[in-house]
Amino acid sequence: MRGNVKGFSSLEKLSGAAAEIIVQWAHRCVQQRGAFHWVLAGGSTPLRLYECMASSPWVERMPWEDTHLYWGDERWVPWDHPESNYGTAQRTWIDSVPIPPSQIHPIPTDLPEPEAAAAAYEETLRRTLDARGDVPAFDCLLLGLGRDGHIASLFPGDSALQERRRWVTSVNEPRGEPRVPRITLTLPIIQRARLILVLVSGSGKGEIWNRLLRSSGEEEGAPPASLLRPEGKLFWMLDWGGLE
Repeated sequence: MRGNVKGFSSLEKLSGAAAEIIVQWAHRCVQQRGAFHWVLAGGSTPLRLYECMASSPWVERMPWEDTHLYWGDERWVPWDHPESNYGTAQRTWIDSVPIPPSQIHPIPTDLPEPEAAAAAYEETLRRTLDARGDVPAFDCLLLGLGRDGHIASLFPGDSALQERRRWVTSVNEPRGEPRVPRITLTLPIIQRARLILVLVSGSGKGEIWNRLLRSSGEEEGAPPASLLRPEGKLFWMLDWGGLE
């Protein structure tokens, strides 16, 4: 497993530290390239971080006018659905920060098919990101860690893990009824991020964390998170107090 590990005694402290990293990194990116392109994660773990970003002291310090927001994955549901990653973010914090609406880039789940949404989102990335070679680089990418080791919506054993050409693809929910399709970034564009923060907290995460520590990423059935080999910085930010 690659990257640096930062441990915290609570999700509150983890979230505050992540907010500080993001604000400082955003200013650095704006100074160097004129914009900050930030990919958000779904799930419950980042919610406290997002609340921090919409409150003092971080909301006043963030260069919102130069920030672009994206999503690492999305369920195939309308934006007003309770399980929509974009809808949740919009309701809980994005509407509270002074970011230009034209710089918010949700995955379009209003198209006829998930694959159409994936193709459309890839075109959005081509328009808004500066490509280095064939694949562009996000400035900051947030990830959660599933109990099965998935990141974004890249699940164990799914063929999307082998995708090397497309930046965005559709996948099927591996469990639950009904199995809701999802749209997800793929490993090629995830690996190009200049900074990746993986936020780890919650019941049942201790087992997969221990497995990641033992994984080379090359063994059969390796957790998707063990495949992270970013060209930029990688930080694993763990809530030791909430890791069971």
